Amino acid sequence: MTANMYICGIWMLFIGFAYGQVQYQACVEYCGSAMPPNVTGIVNICMESNNCTYCKFVPDCCPEVACANPVPSTDGRCLICPGVDCIYDENEHIIGETFTSLDEFNSCRCSKSKKVKCTKNPIPLTLADFCS
Repeated sequence: MTANMYICGIWMLFIGFAYGQVQYQACVEYCGSAMPPNVTGIVNICMESNNCTYCKFVPDCCPEVACANPVPSTDGRCLICPGVDCIYDENEHIIGETFTSLDEFNSCRCSKSKKVKCTKNPIPLTLADFCS
């Protein structure tokens, strides 16, 4: 297990327990004024149902460095090779590149500002299937 995978695993435990929300299968339920946290290095995959938001949290780990002179990523959390503009799900992307979101239904793009921007279309699954 690489150090990145270990760190990502620790974050998953933190998200699941530190916020003390109700667990629904593999999701965390946020109702009323409760909102899912925005945590650097974690991607929220959420679905709305019954006036609540149900989220899965997926680590957005850094890729293994494959060059001799890495530089810090734009957000400063990863070391990347020169020419890489965005990091998403342990993958490197360049400006303008599009790729599938971690929810497998939406698409993402590496923007000119070197940030990953994803569409937020409704996920066409039942809540039980989404959270299984």
